[in-house]
Parts: sequence; structure tokens; C-alpha cells
Amino acid sequence: MRLKKKIAVALCAAMLITLLAGCGEPGGWYMDSNGGQTTGEPTPADTSSSPSLSPSPTTFASTGNSDFYVLEDIDFDAAFNAFPPDTVMIKADDYTITWEELFFHLRGALNYIYSMFGALPNLSGTFSDGATYADNIMAYAIDNALLYRGLEHGAKINGIELDENDLVLINIDFDNIVAIYGGEDSLLQILWESDGIKRLELFHYLYTIGYLSNATFNRIYGEGGSFMTDVEVAELTVDDGFLMAKHILRLKTEEDSETPLSASEDILNMLNAYNGDDFSGYFDELMHEHSEDGGLERFPDGYLFQNGDMMQEFYDACIALDIGGHSGIVETTYGYHIIHRISINYDSVPSSYAINNDMRSLREIIAMSLFDEELYDWIDLLTVEYTAAFDAIDIPLLFGI
Repeated sequence: MRLKKKIAVALCAAMLITLLAGCGEPGGWYMDSNGGQTTGEPTPADTSSSPSLSPSPTTFASTGNSDFYVLEDIDFDAAFNAFPPDTVMIKADDYTITWEELFFHLRGALNYIYSMFGALPNLSGTFSDGATYADNIMAYAIDNALLYRGLEHGAKINGIELDENDLVLINIDFDNIVAIYGGEDSLLQILWESDGIKRLELFHYLYTIGYLSNATFNRIYGEGGSFMTDVEVAELTVDDGFLMAKHILRLKTEEDSETPLSASEDILNMLNAYNGDDFSGYFDELMHEHSEDGGLERFPDGYLFQNGDMMQEFYDACIALDIGGHSGIVETTYGYHIIHRISINYDSVPSSYAINNDMRSLREIIAMSLFDEELYDWIDLLTVEYTAAFDAIDIPLLFGI
């Protein structure tokens, strides 16, 4: 499995980011098929059935249309009222997707483009290969909606159901969210303005499927991907070039550039003179005593990284080491490093994720990417049909841009 840097999978910890901020740690997951807003906007995973909605800022101009819009230009109430909320738009075997839910995903597509570029294009403009922005927005919304049905179908195939205790917890969390936002009316106003949700029943459904997603993932891969062995994770990341290392850093100073270098030389001499049987333990001792790395407290067990995550001098020095070995003094713009390469701990968080406050371990990331693949397989098992009402949707006319 070739992972993209900062891969994001279809299932993640939160979808309605604006809503859940400050809501504590609910037990369920929202699902985000955009490839995910986990914490910190990672790059979407490469899934062929999920359309891209990530044009470059210059793409809008390439359509030949000079019109740009903001969300405030759209009359979302009028758009929502184009169809009764319970109008069935899509059928997938025994599952149905109503206008109310499809509208939520359409709004999500617009929000995504707007959050990326601060503007919306003329939706009739050509995006690529003859497809318009409207075509891509609709494909995105369909994909998202089907993810929920695919998850339901996969859980059913695997005999996974939410039990009474789960339902109690869902309702407790749901009531807490309502209370945090000052009651149902206040919550609905926020949901409508930010995400296009008109009724709490839909929000409750999305929240419930989040719990089902969590339960299904845990049943198949274990909590945090704990069922994945080190050997399995190693095999699935062999092409990704992960390294792991600790270092002792002495920061450069403007006052006296010789002082940190001299300190590093003294530390290196101590390391080279060590003849005991626990070099790693000795390195840790000196690291905690002498290192000026601001990330040491957060990552005392070392950094898990790929090429491009660290200063190039740091990476080059590390990859030249055998596991268990240590470098000489490596100079970067930050200062002077002594690097100790260690075996990969698959329960560590990759640096490219941590920098965006996404604190999933590599083990969990791999498990979630496998789960993502299974989810799309479950979707492929569904026979999808579109109703006459769906065929009547005109995206540019609907949103007036």
C-alpha cells in the first residue's frame, strides 16, 4: 500500500468541525468523504470513486468566467425549498437518500470550495474534461451520501449493530450538544447556517452513523487499529520511507555561535566514550538533560518521519545510519543535532500528521485506510438508482451562481 503524505481517509473523527469545537470528546465519529477534515486539513486519499474538488486558485479564471461569488450571495432557504425534504432522490438497494440529506452534502461541497479559496466560481463554468463545477459538486454530494449507506451496508454484512448502551450514549451526547448550544432552536440555527441541516432528525442520523462507523472499525481492526500487527503495518508502509529517530539539539544563538557547537561536541564526546550495554538509555539521559528541542516533551520517544518532513540535512544523516547508530554533529539552520536512529514504533504519530494536530498513530492510519477501501467495496455492492426528482435538479439554477 502506497500512502500519500498526510493521507486522509473517508472516515474521521469529525465532520461538522464548527459544531463540535468545544463539545468535549463524544464517542461517535462523523464521516467525511471529502477525504476528510480530520484535524488540520490533510491531503485527501487517492480514491478513484471520490471526485476531486480541489482546483488551483487560477482554475476559476481558466473557465473564461470572471464571476466570483461568496456564500452570502446564495439564497439557501430558496434552494432547500426547491423540493420537499423527504423527496427521495437516490435509491441504493433498500436504502434511500432524500433531498434533505442530499442538500446537506451539496452544501458541504460548496463549503469545501469556499474554505479552500474564499470564493465560488460560476457553477456552469467548465472544471475539466468538459465537466462543469456543478457536475463535480453533484458527484461529490452523491459520493458523500453513499458513504453513509455503504457504512450501513458494511455493518449489516458484518453483523454489527448498535446495542442499547450505544443508543443511550448517543442520546446523552446528543442532548449535551443541544444544551451546549443553548437549546434546539439555537443548535438548528447554527446547523443551518454552517452546514445546511434544517431538522435535528438528520443531525441525529449523521451522529448515529458516526457511532456505527466507530463500532464497525473497532470490530474489524480493533480500537486504534490494535488488531494490526507490526509486521502487517511494516509491509503496508514499506514503500513510504518512514524513519524514526531521537536527537539532541543545541540551538544556534546570535550572541555566541561557538557556544552551542562546543556544547554539542562535548555531548558527542560523552556518547562516543560510552561503553555500557544500554546506549539508547544513555542517549535518552543526555537528551533530556541537554537537548533544546521544543518538541521533546511532546515526543519523548522520538520522531517518525518521511523525506520532506525534516530539514534535509537531518533526513540525510538519519537515513545513512543503521538502526541503533548515532551521527556526528549535523548542522541545520536551527542548530546542531546529534541523531540516534531507532526502530520504528508503529504506535507513534507521523510528524506530517502531528504538525496538523492529527494525533493518529501510524498503525491507526493504516487500519483506517484499509477500512476506507472496504467502505468503497461495500458501496460497490449497492445498486444505485436515481429518481425523476433527482434528474430535475439544476445546480447552477438551484444556487443562483
